[in-house]
Amino acid sequence: MEDNMIEANSFKIELKKHLNNIVEALIALCPTRNYISQFISFLPEEYPTMYDSFGVFLADKEIREALSTLLGLSLGPQIQIRKASFGEHLIQIINFVFTFFKDPDQLKAWNSFLQEVRESPIPNVHGEWIEAKIMLAINDPTYGDEIKTLLRYILIRQSQTGKFTELSPVSTDNPSGMPKVSITFPDLESSTKIPKDRLEKILNFLKDQLALLQEKQVIDQNRTPQAIWYFNETIDIQAVSRLLLDDQKSEQQIEKNELSYGGI
Repeated sequence: MEDNMIEANSFKIELKKHLNNIVEALIALCPTRNYISQFISFLPEEYPTMYDSFGVFLADKEIREALSTLLGLSLGPQIQIRKASFGEHLIQIINFVFTFFKDPDQLKAWNSFLQEVRESPIPNVHGEWIEAKIMLAINDPTYGDEIKTLLRYILIRQSQTGKFTELSPVSTDNPSGMPKVSITFPDLESSTKIPKDRLEKILNFLKDQLALLQEKQVIDQNRTPQAIWYFNETIDIQAVSRLLLDDQKSEQQIEKNELSYGGI
């Protein structure tokens, strides 16, 4: 009987190790752990921008052609991922891992079951990726200080009301359904004191290239089209708050989540 119990327990441990191998394989595919995943996570993007950021991938003809063939990339003025390619499926897997292990209940359940065979808890790899992109942005040599000011301002304003995508109901007091508190371009320009041309570049960089911000077109109370800005709704605002408002942690994250992307 005792031998059977030992054998059963050994089998359970072995089973957990194999399950953990799957978890580790999925984590290894994430962009903070894999340069190839990092590369395709920025696509589609302009060729010169990607060349500045990933020159080692694109400067060598053999590597460039191999990546194009194996990952299914279209190399032109803009680098794109072809439909039904290895690269497209890889992005889908990465997004699945982000979504699955972003759920605190899932993380708790998996960590509880695998704690005997893991040296450390399963990380929130989506949170790691967001932190890495924020650190990339605020450490940009040209725009970093202004980006940090901008993100901190949006964070503080957004924290006052929650997600800006939750529009107020259309009513007599609020006929347009505009958020009661919203961040517009003029608001950002006047509050952050960032010159208009630089602010436009920064916002486009944070929205189009890093997907940290979102822009939503709404109609204001004067029936005038208006764009409001807020953090991408997939981002954990509390995690962003800890990163942006804690300078000591920000300094620590520079080395932990350093990216090779070239910036604005």
